[in-house]
Amino acid sequence: MKVKKYMAWIITVAMLVTSIPFSEKRVKADVLPEGTQMKFVVKDLDGTIIKNSEDPDEEKILKFKIGDEETEAVFSNDEYTIDIGNRESAGLEVSIIMGDVIKTESYSADKTEYDVTMSMATPIDITGSVYDEATSTYTVHVPYDP
Repeated sequence: MKVKKYMAWIITVAMLVTSIPFSEKRVKADVLPEGTQMKFVVKDLDGTIIKNSEDPDEEKILKFKIGDEETEAVFSNDEYTIDIGNRESAGLEVSIIMGDVIKTESYSADKTEYDVTMSMATPIDITGSVYDEATSTYTVHVPYDP
């Protein structure tokens, strides 16, 4: 008698578990809502804000990519805004490209603004350099590092 009672409970529980619909939202990755944006403040080494040039021959032209897809950025109030809505948040990366220099920022729900420093020039550390007053120049030893 007890066996039949336990079997009835097991069958009832099994039927309930198999009848629970599994939502697609549980299976899908988190998709960002429409209108979600990433904001970037892009500065040069000296701290000045880089604004895209209208001249295509000029070096300071910024391009933006979401993953491998090129995207548009709107410049306003000293920052670039990129729309990232309707995309999966997991592994979402935005690349900022200026010439051969590429900086990549990963999306974080905790950040609203990303500060990025870009430059075509390589900064030189002048500590340990020799200053020549006659020519007003510094002589810096730069080690060879291929």
